[in-house]
Amino acid sequence: MKKAMFIPFILGLLVACTSGVSALSGADAERLSALEVLAAQQTTQIAALQEAMTSLKSQVDTFSARPRPAVFVQAPRAANVSALKFGRTSSASTSECTGLGTLTGRPDSSNPITSNLLAGVSCTGYVYVMTQAATAADHGLLQSLPVASLFWTSSDCTGPAYVSPNYAAGSLSGGVFVNGVVFRRTGSPAAPTDPNDASTYLYVPANAPGVTVTPGSFINRQTNTETCVSYAAFTVPPQPVDAAVQVLVNDPVVTGLPSEPIAGPIVIGTTG
Repeated sequence: MKKAMFIPFILGLLVACTSGVSALSGADAERLSALEVLAAQQTTQIAALQEAMTSLKSQVDTFSARPRPAVFVQAPRAANVSALKFGRTSSASTSECTGLGTLTGRPDSSNPITSNLLAGVSCTGYVYVMTQAATAADHGLLQSLPVASLFWTSSDCTGPAYVSPNYAAGSLSGGVFVNGVVFRRTGSPAAPTDPNDASTYLYVPANAPGVTVTPGSFINRQTNTETCVSYAAFTVPPQPVDAAVQVLVNDPVVTGLPSEPIAGPIVIGTTG
């Protein structure tokens, strides 16, 4: 029985028990009066508590319904994009994603102050890593995929290139085959690729179905050179690789990331 109902019930019993008595003693009358006052006070307190709980629940519901703030990577030449336009869910809770998307970490150092790289998820859901650009004179550049991760079915490193989470020690993790990833072919230190060459920007499509292919060649990168190595030169033939996905030339409309250096300053801010 609820407390608000219990006290009036006790009072009712007291009244019932004394209904046959012609008159209450002074002390009994005072005690009964005190009980009536106490019951009225507690009823008022319970009503106020219920009202406060109702108000608190309303505030919690309102707070829970608000979009959560997200940390975004922004740059002057990075336009705002609606993630819902592409039928994919951004890591931001709001439908409007800004700039280069959501910051996920700084991958080259455990110290976020000294790290020179930013890792993020673009507004269309693609993973990327890029250098920072602190001023308008700086440019951020998308980072390269470990060259050992790429392989070709041809014997001369031409034609479609593939990646697989099951190929090479420097390969991509399985997670990027769900989100997709954008990267550059940077070439060797002695012969770097031109960052303004759009053909050097590549991506692994998100959720692409994996296929089984047999590698025919791969790139062997040494200190200052990159050399195409044919598997035909090996005594033991290569084994088929499953879960392979073809690498494509970057499409900014799909990935949300440009195929060019990104003008600074690149800043990190919150919204929501």
